[in-house]
Amino acid sequence: ASEINVCIKYDPAGYADPSLARLFHYENNNWIDVTTSNDMVNYVVCGKTSSLSPFAVFKRIDPIALLSELAIRIRGYGLQSGITTSLTSKLQNAVNALRAAKTNSSTSACNMIDAFINEVTAQSDKALTLNQASELIPSARTVQSMVGCR
Repeated sequence: ASEINVCIKYDPAGYADPSLARLFHYENNNWIDVTTSNDMVNYVVCGKTSSLSPFAVFKRIDPIALLSELAIRIRGYGLQSGITTSLTSKLQNAVNALRAAKTNSSTSACNMIDAFINEVTAQSDKALTLNQASELIPSARTVQSMVGCR
């Protein structure tokens, strides 16, 4: 499949910092960052993809902040202590790995996020409700996309 260049003009007034504008493409039930450039003079963000489906311009989110938000959400669920600790420790390990990986591979963080998703899947409709699991897994997959997990 050949790649398609897509460019979308955006309103800089919608962003406190327009340099954070990113082009996302909806693929396989996930928003994927496909950004290749952000023209800060003309306010046009471009990206490459191999298919046409919905596109959106979103603000880039810090993956560490998103993982921390997931941990806060889990603590608010009122789960058994052991389940809460098991899930949040995987997220904290992923945060630690991302901080350590600034210029190195994020493979360790990707593995931790995979372990988190696997545990959420295993606990879905058990310790976690189906709704809780359906909130957590897409957010974790978003982080995987952000840090380049394969």
